[in-house]
Amino acid sequence: MSDAVEHADVVIVLLDGDSAVIDTELGFAYNHRRPIVGLGFAGENPQSSPTRAMLGSYDRGRIVECEDLEECAAGLRRVLLDTAFIALVDEAAAEVADRV
Repeated sequence: MSDAVEHADVVIVLLDGDSAVIDTELGFAYNHRRPIVGLGFAGENPQSSPTRAMLGSYDRGRIVECEDLEECAAGLRRVLLDTAFIALVDEAAAEVADRV
C-alpha cells in the first residue's frame, strides 16, 4: 500500500467514518506531499473529524461534500478538471520524478 500511495498522482479516499486504514493511507499521502481528494457524505459532522480538519488545511487536499454517489462523482470530476488542482498534481509528480 505505501508504495502505491507514495507514487500515486492523486489519492482519493471515502471519508465515511473512523478507519485506521484510511488514517494510515492519508497520513502516508500527506507525509509524501501527495494530492488528496476526500469524498464526504452530507450529514457527517466535518468539525468532529481530525481527517477532515487535516485535509481542510492541507494545500494539496480537497474535500468534496455530497448527498449521493452521483453528486460525489460530479464533485470529484470538478476537482480533477480544475486547472489549479491539475497544477498541484503536476508539481507533486515532478517532485516524485526528482527523487527517482
